[in-house]
Amino acid sequence: MQLWPLFLAARPSLAAPYSSAPEPPRTELSHPCSRQVSRWVKVQIEKELLSSANRSGVQLWPDACPFDTSQDIYAAQERSKKRGPWICGVCGKTFVNDHYLDLHLERRHADMLPSGGVCLADYCESFGACEDDPASSQRRSKRRQKPDCNTRGLHEIDKARDKCDSAMERCFPLDNEETRRLFAQNSKRWCLLALDCKVRQERWEQFQGEALPLDVLLIFIGLACSFVFCIMVCFVDYFDDIVEYTNGTTRTTRTSACNLRESPTRSKAIKQI
Repeated sequence: MQLWPLFLAARPSLAAPYSSAPEPPRTELSHPCSRQVSRWVKVQIEKELLSSANRSGVQLWPDACPFDTSQDIYAAQERSKKRGPWICGVCGKTFVNDHYLDLHLERRHADMLPSGGVCLADYCESFGACEDDPASSQRRSKRRQKPDCNTRGLHEIDKARDKCDSAMERCFPLDNEETRRLFAQNSKRWCLLALDCKVRQERWEQFQGEALPLDVLLIFIGLACSFVFCIMVCFVDYFDDIVEYTNGTTRTTRTSACNLRESPTRSKAIKQI
């Protein structure tokens, strides 16, 4: 007697371990300054601006520089986090992931946010971090939105360019030769080229031409696997026939070769007769 069906009936959780009911949506953060986008922008500032400034001998940002990551509105809360597991450094509570720790900090420790803090997410257009992490290795697998170059889109780009230029002037004063060079270099890269709508459209079209959609790639892989599987099945099913045909062909070839070798001898015998 098979006891497995009875065991599954007694333990329905094993028979159907996954529920078809959708997961409830998680509570999103309500602060107008996106915490996640601010993180991405902060990484880009430290990687692209701060590192190049340090190589040029500029070690400290001016007091009014919005790219000084210590003025980030979330800097104090981010420093209080303890990772692996996620623990609030203020009250010691533990959370399953970073999102719920951020939600806890927003609700319970909002007093840690400075009144004059800088929202780094405001500069996401310049650093290409408004939609996803520009430093992520999986960035190219995500679908990018087509740049909006109509009147409204150009107006938003102009506002982002003015904001970027103002920040560059405060971070790289023009009273020093080295900071003037850094201002010209970074302003051209992050405020001019990065916020040029035509350049954005060209990059988006190039990306669309190079990127292969994931669903198409999966279809190609599935077809290739099916083709290989069919060949293997046919080979197994007709293996005996293939071996018999191969052996028969070999015997026929050998017989023909023997006949060719014996034909001169027979012709001599016939002549002697």
